[in-house]
Amino acid sequence: MMWRALVDSQVALWAITNHKLIGAKALAELIAAEYPYASMLSIAELEMKLMAGVTDRRVDVGRLLIETGFELTGVDKVLDDIPMYPELDGVHPFDRIIFCQAKELQANLFTVNKSIINLGLDWVVDARV
Repeated sequence: MMWRALVDSQVALWAITNHKLIGAKALAELIAAEYPYASMLSIAELEMKLMAGVTDRRVDVGRLLIETGFELTGVDKVLDDIPMYPELDGVHPFDRIIFCQAKELQANLFTVNKSIINLGLDWVVDARV
């Protein structure tokens, strides 16, 4: 069975910068994924954070994601699905879209978003653990 993983924007940044906050269990599971994905939306979000000075590392996010082994996935197939998840009301729009991407890909979602983690879904992985 093929095993897919999709990282949210924060986890994508941690993965390409070897950040110590990514949990050992999550990192092992992510490395074991046959198909690791990152969202094109994460590139946009991280570039926005870099421009705003929120993220202090100057990295070429897209290039590093590809070099690290991630396949980039677009958002076009999931935009209509977002209203189908009222439990995500109040969650940042980028996180809601990435959640829907994971559902579309049938991938485990590696995230640090507590609202998504607290949904208790077996395919959502707390990336800090």
